Amino acid sequence: MRRISNITHPVLLVYVPEAAKATGTAWIVAPGGGFRYLAIDYEGTDLARWLNSNGVAAFVLKYALRAAETMAKKTPPPAQARRNAAMAWATADGQQAVRVVRSHAAEWGIAPDRIGVIGFSAGGYLAATVAMHHDAASRPNYAAPIYPLIPTDVTVPADAPPLFLAHADNDVTFPPWITPSGFTPRGREPTSPPRCIST
Repeated sequence: MRRISNITHPVLLVYVPEAAKATGTAWIVAPGGGFRYLAIDYEGTDLARWLNSNGVAAFVLKYALRAAETMAKKTPPPAQARRNAAMAWATADGQQAVRVVRSHAAEWGIAPDRIGVIGFSAGGYLAATVAMHHDAASRPNYAAPIYPLIPTDVTVPADAPPLFLAHADNDVTFPPWITPSGFTPRGREPTSPPRCIST
């Protein structure tokens, strides 16, 4: 698995399908990596190519990460402070990615009302927070956090987009039953492991 790190400025990698196949649908793809690196191929460009083969535009987001030089300092900021900063950068980068893709929708042959955000692990956190914290220009039309770090400060807004959440029962890093009430499946107690999620 190829990993990239030390990203200080966000970048969108644009993957537009052949015009004959294009559906007008788009996904912004946020790879995971614990806010330290990005699994750029496995959870990024590989998915983008697969989406393209199905007529879907993809935009792989290389979002800002914890800087390697900060982590190498003799007295780096506490780990949680570094993570909190990286999480805030990721959310801001995700919101801006939605704005950029929507503003270029005509140029890239996509419908401005068919732009979603999918992310894995730390990228899943990005997808979830962008879905929950947005303005009109940065609101995705749908979101899919996959085995995400779930935000702890979830207040689901009235205009929240449809959200698909996938998580494994055997995830030991972020167990799926430790979720805020906003992400708990309807009709289940928050302490029971979810098997399916409905809206």
